[in-house]
Amino acid sequence: MKILTKKKKNFVNPKTNNKSKQIICDLLCGAIKATSAGDDLVALRYDPDAEIVHADFREAYDARQINVAMDSGWAMIKDIVRQIDIG
Repeated sequence: MKILTKKKKNFVNPKTNNKSKQIICDLLCGAIKATSAGDDLVALRYDPDAEIVHADFREAYDARQINVAMDSGWAMIKDIVRQIDIG
């Protein structure tokens, strides 16, 4: 008699997750740039090795580094918005 065991699903695919985090950054950057408060934001760049988002502004001294290690997509959005504090 063969015993069947369920395989645990791995919900985090590092390759897909890294790609989706950059997509979230790109979309969020566009939304922020569409506001008058965020029109000086140049880019949100995700570094998958360090799990950091680099927020680049027209003025280099405004640049930010946001730690998004272990964040879900929604948590990442909240962390970025909280950290860049452009309002």
